[in-house]
Amino acid sequence: MSKTVSFFSWNVRGLGKSSLSDDVLSELISTRPSIAALQETKLPALNSQKRHTFLPARLSSYVARGSSGASGGILTAWDAAVCSLSSTVDLPYTLTTGFSLLADNMPFTLSNVYAPTLREDKAAFLSELASGAEMVSGA
Repeated sequence: MSKTVSFFSWNVRGLGKSSLSDDVLSELISTRPSIAALQETKLPALNSQKRHTFLPARLSSYVARGSSGASGGILTAWDAAVCSLSSTVDLPYTLTTGFSLLADNMPFTLSNVYAPTLREDKAAFLSELASGAEMVSGA
């Protein structure tokens, strides 16, 4: 079993249109990442039918936070043949997932970040990043 893990991150700027979903699906099929982190999905919720329009079957395991109105939305998907999910922390600007590699049970953490657009939210965003760093490092 391989211990190689590849990551893919993309601000997709919305997955409502089928052409955008097709582009994301095509790219994920061609690059074959172990884990995909998508930001700005603009999807208030994700059902199985919609998931199939932009995630290849290999990335069928996922956690997501829906968008609020016409902005936001974060999704992290992974190949369950490579790693297993051990934890999820869903905060306003980050979706942090803890994993273990199936090859050797090595733990790792991935934070998927979608920063706020409003200047007045900057302090809260930076505070959240700092607390996330402490959580991951165990400090």
